[in-house]
Amino acid sequence: MAVISVGVDHEHASLGLLAEVTVPDDHLHKVIAELTALEDVGEVVVLSTCLRTEVYAVIERFHGALDGITGVLAARAKVEADELAPSVTVHFDRGVPAHLFAVAAGLRSVV
Repeated sequence: MAVISVGVDHEHASLGLLAEVTVPDDHLHKVIAELTALEDVGEVVVLSTCLRTEVYAVIERFHGALDGITGVLAARAKVEADELAPSVTVHFDRGVPAHLFAVAAGLRSVV
């Protein structure tokens, strides 16, 4: 088992794309169900604000999980996964907590 974060943020995507991929509170349970139904994804946390949507997950296989999570995010944005891929950020294992703490501390903020 490993951990991964897959997301779209203001540093790598347009505001229009960010608006499409954002997960409102009333859709959160559906998106989490879609993510946990993926073959290589176990536990999931979704962080979604106006300038960032990220999925943090415990996974079995890196590429399978990455493809599945990217597919769910692309479906939310109503684009193909290949079109979303240049805007996706990925962190793996030790990079995940470092990234999460940077986000929580505001180091990845617009301000």
